[in-house]
Amino acid sequence: MIVSKEFYDRCSPSYQKVFADFRTNLSTIVCPSSGSLQDKVIYAQEVQAAILKFSSFYYTPKELFEYYIELAKGIKDIDSDIDVYQRNCEKVVEVAYFHLHYQKEWMRIPFDDSPGYLPLLSNRPYLCDDIKLFDEVSNRISRQTYWYRVARAEESDLTYPHPCLTECLHIFERNASHVPSLKLVQRYESMKKLYYKIKANKEDLEKWFKLLLEADDINFVKDTVEYRLGKNCFDVKLWKLYLTFLNEHGEHKRLLETYSKYCRFFLDDEEMKEKYKKDMIEYGPIDLAWNNLFEFEF
Repeated sequence: MIVSKEFYDRCSPSYQKVFADFRTNLSTIVCPSSGSLQDKVIYAQEVQAAILKFSSFYYTPKELFEYYIELAKGIKDIDSDIDVYQRNCEKVVEVAYFHLHYQKEWMRIPFDDSPGYLPLLSNRPYLCDDIKLFDEVSNRISRQTYWYRVARAEESDLTYPHPCLTECLHIFERNASHVPSLKLVQRYESMKKLYYKIKANKEDLEKWFKLLLEADDINFVKDTVEYRLGKNCFDVKLWKLYLTFLNEHGEHKRLLETYSKYCRFFLDDEEMKEKYKKDMIEYGPIDLAWNNLFEFEF
């Protein structure tokens, strides 16, 4: 199984059925035990296409995207066109982000994975724009701080909770043309305290969520909640807290997108589908990437 039995068993009956159909379709793609290298490439590409097709209809577990990337590595080993490999990985990672999945290794999908490879010295592009980052509390942590090691931090890096606030402050102080304002320092201090409170209460969902709101930063809440949902898509309570938050804060496009993901995973939740329909009528329509649009999504 590409996904664990535990994951499969927790899925709704309708989702289990469509996933079982997907696995059946995969089984019809014959893996060549021998044959030409080109046959192996064709097999991998057909499996990749099946994964992308499934993800265009239903919310998709991270394991399928990880498997896609493993297949891409196999193709690269046979056909070492690094540009094709790069585009292949970029494509699936963008889809994975839409499904709320992120892992830090995807920041460095090896556009060049040769020994001694130093990202800073390469002119190759990175998956660095408009993506979620990897901190367990906030995935908005400065890319420069973790990946590029560029001696630079912005004021915005000091205004929301994350584990690297002290490092960002030191970088900012070294490079700023002026002393940080009292207001910024006070914000930094309060966010540092809030970070540890959030981290200490992550097992108490409602308290954790309320603490996120104390940051008074809508993007921080969106990034952090979606990161957590990607880690546990079965957390119905968090899905509903998040939907309520988006509605109350006028984030109607994200609200409808999130509904669309929920309803393509919890396929048997007709009550939520009716709420989604009502809100789509009120706030929509919006463009959605799914290939199986509900009638009210058109």
